[in-house]
Amino acid sequence: MSATGGERRVPEGSVPEGSVPDGRIPAGPVLDGPVPDGSVPDARAAYAAYLDELAGTHPDLLALAESLCLAAGVERTFLRRARLRFLPRTTAGLEAELWFSPLVEATGEHTLLLAPRAAEALRERLAHGPRERADAVHAFTEETHREAAPLVRWFEGLLWAGLFPGPGTDRLLTRELRRVLTAVTADGADADDLGRWALHYLPRLPDAVLRHDDAWRIRVVSSERLGLDLPPDASLWHGRTTARARALGRRELPIGVEARSGGVVLSRPPAAGTRPLRAPGLRTVRLAAVSALTPPPVAAAPVRLELTDDRSLSLPFTVLQRLDPGGTPVLSLAHSGGAEEIAVAAGDVVDGQGVQYAFLARDGAIVRHTADGRLLGVLPAPASGALRRSLGVSPDGGRLVWIEADEIHEHTEAEGRTSTLPLPEGARPHRVCFPDSGADAETAYGTEQGMTLRRRGRMDLVLPGVVAPRELSRLPGGRGRAVVVGRSGDLTLRWNRDARGRFLTLGVTALADHAERRIGSAALADGTVLAWAGSPDDRVPLGQAPWQITALAVSADGRRLAAVGGDSRMLVWGLGRSAPYEEVPLAFCADHVFAHPDGGWVVSGTGGPVELTTEDGRRHRITPVPDDTPEDGPPAWLRDAVLAEADRSGIASLLAEPSALARLAATGVGALVVGPYTPPPPGRTGPMDEIAALRAETRRHGLRIVVDLHPPRGPQDDVLLLDCVRRWLDQDIDGVRISAGPEIGARHLDDLRHLLDGYEDRVLIRSGPPTAAGFRSEQGDLGAESDACDLLQPGSLTIAFVQGFGNGNLYTHAHRLRLALEVLRSSGLRAGWAHTLPDAIRPAQRRSAAAVLLGLPGVPLLPPDLLGDPAIATLLELRRAHPALSRGAFDVRPYTGLGLLAVVRTHGGETVLCLTNSGAEPATVDLTPGYLGVPGPLSLLDLLDGGTADCAGTAPARTVVDGGGVRWFLLLPAPGRAYPGTGPVAR
Repeated sequence: MSATGGERRVPEGSVPEGSVPDGRIPAGPVLDGPVPDGSVPDARAAYAAYLDELAGTHPDLLALAESLCLAAGVERTFLRRARLRFLPRTTAGLEAELWFSPLVEATGEHTLLLAPRAAEALRERLAHGPRERADAVHAFTEETHREAAPLVRWFEGLLWAGLFPGPGTDRLLTRELRRVLTAVTADGADADDLGRWALHYLPRLPDAVLRHDDAWRIRVVSSERLGLDLPPDASLWHGRTTARARALGRRELPIGVEARSGGVVLSRPPAAGTRPLRAPGLRTVRLAAVSALTPPPVAAAPVRLELTDDRSLSLPFTVLQRLDPGGTPVLSLAHSGGAEEIAVAAGDVVDGQGVQYAFLARDGAIVRHTADGRLLGVLPAPASGALRRSLGVSPDGGRLVWIEADEIHEHTEAEGRTSTLPLPEGARPHRVCFPDSGADAETAYGTEQGMTLRRRGRMDLVLPGVVAPRELSRLPGGRGRAVVVGRSGDLTLRWNRDARGRFLTLGVTALADHAERRIGSAALADGTVLAWAGSPDDRVPLGQAPWQITALAVSADGRRLAAVGGDSRMLVWGLGRSAPYEEVPLAFCADHVFAHPDGGWVVSGTGGPVELTTEDGRRHRITPVPDDTPEDGPPAWLRDAVLAEADRSGIASLLAEPSALARLAATGVGALVVGPYTPPPPGRTGPMDEIAALRAETRRHGLRIVVDLHPPRGPQDDVLLLDCVRRWLDQDIDGVRISAGPEIGARHLDDLRHLLDGYEDRVLIRSGPPTAAGFRSEQGDLGAESDACDLLQPGSLTIAFVQGFGNGNLYTHAHRLRLALEVLRSSGLRAGWAHTLPDAIRPAQRRSAAAVLLGLPGVPLLPPDLLGDPAIATLLELRRAHPALSRGAFDVRPYTGLGLLAVVRTHGGETVLCLTNSGAEPATVDLTPGYLGVPGPLSLLDLLDGGTADCAGTAPARTVVDGGGVRWFLLLPAPGRAYPGTGPVAR
């Protein structure tokens, strides 16, 4: 390598041997492997000894190196000036000797960098030598680097301060380190560049500098923002110091979360259609994920996730749940990652004595659990990489069998031994399993003659012409017969005496049987379920599922049949009686079902609610949202929406500020309601141009437009109204809100409905005037109109808000809210309902009133300025993340506290408690399961700060709601309890 180009890199902490051709430079010290920064006394001693040797053999080279040791980097001009300043009698060859010496870590075309430990040893020699010599080197370095970058001068100043500490050194170090710490925690690319520089140069500072907490914080924050692991000497620092350092650089970053049928998907930035969640991070967001279906002590360890920018990741969960005969979950297990197969013991297994449930993971490992859900152990994946399949568990849980590399393997739990079961020469195993009764596994293997079913102690059953069928089952009752499902789903009866068998073109998707009661069943591709006793020749239709069935199971007593099909429901039929099936709701998507000996079921599948924990300890429950939008209901986009309500001045403000609409769209608002407008006469555009300009801007941000109309009055006004709405629809508006009045009745709304139906996904909202009259009379007036409207905006809700917030005692008027919503819900009206924020509410109470609206069923309409409030924006994110808040049932809970309103929202497996204090003073609330109307004990997850509190009947959870404050809690089962479920529903 020439001295004029190229680059040499030396691993930090070791010095390679090297010398110039004349051999005057001794070889460098040999160190045992790389040495971490900050704790290398052996390395220092080795370099000190090497420099002592160099002092005797090549003192000029040592003197030149000492003159460079206070510099961050040594340019060629710096090297030349140092030689001329301190060693004027030497030649330029000395520079070349240093350039290629073991003291140098790396060289470039114009710069060299001393090895960190070499520079440290050189500075120690300089500090222990004459002070005049050290002052001269310091003055020379300052003078030569006077025009260098500020970071270079900063680094060299800290080097000198650490080398010769004085009375003000600590204050100097604290000030200078804090200045850089502030810079690396700022936003922008400059902070990234500074972080890279800090990670490279900070470890080269003296120990007196590195012992400062801020020096360590700079390195931690720099690593965090660059997405790197912590520096190798992290173990030398207290964990709390490191955690606080990492928190300095974090920002609240938005990520998208979507609970799918298979698990949870995270995206950063949030992908379209995902639910928003904010988590602390910088370059990397770190979260822990665990299935919410498995409370301690059954719960598995959380999965640690790291999400960088412009990245999405998917985390699947495999779930198994045991249900009692009534359909209530009594045990849940979940494993991160997908499972290839799941096996369940068909008999009674004593807790802790055998395997009740076994998961075959995708990597080939077999995870075993006892009957009470505890982890029994893991059989590791085969080292050969061979695939495993066809997992089975004996009825007593004592043995497992599976196919591996075309061999049958059997594992005995009592002995902890795995052996290979014999097969005829040339046989290829197709399936191995344990029947519901009996201690011996049955093996299906293929030969030239066809498929053979073999069980120890029984005659082999040969199935001529059958090659690798999709499913095999012995016909209930035995007698040497079997049911075969081919690859195309055709079902065939085969037995030894008839090589042809009997062919039934049925398109079977699942089989199940009960050998003792000679009951069999099959599911067809169209969802039809057949059942028979004795022979499939006597099959009878049992019913039809709403989807294609993937698995069937006959209960232990032979009286019921369960079916699943990749849906969050299990269907149960009664055998031997004509009755519709019952639906058992599940918290995940099930694709397999097994009969449990107690008469219940074991269901397995994927997905379910997931709990995410951020680095700062906040917990978030992510629940799958079923697609339960009614076919004849409002447009799908309106189902979970929040609408922004802007008058003429508000529209002007939105158009005047380019980023205003972008900020509004970022809150998750579904549409902008603008107006009110009066339809212009024919031939005049009036507000049409203004609406067109606004529509052009909102379309770019994904926002919809709903126009608020004040109907005209006159003999031809109905024609004028329809013509105006048609012209606006042609300008691509998304709906109309019609203000109340006696001149607008059911006939006018029917005409508008027919007009809007000619356009896709358009909404019609009917608003009523504020009235103190009872809601029942108001509802009677709107009853006929509700068939045409998508949303009704009853005025009685407005009165309840004005009265409640007007005197700071919303609870005493909560009966108005309850009455209004209960009548709407029970009246069978087609329309949903909307709530607007009354103008009469005082400014100081607008935030509390908006929080109440966001916690009530229906579609809230809020002004844009309030939607931009950070507190309201947080509630909007929570509302989108928890379907119970937007589409759940509700109940207003009684409470005697002045100004306190408590609303419980339930949907699917979610229950959310919304507490709002409309008064000025704090309100203390004691929450118990009885008060909440939910079986306890419970854990309350605070959706706003991520904290938790437990409550039971005798030990309530006490919480304080500040004056004008809001608290939202997600109700969870207490630790150690199964996930709450509901019983079956007849269909």
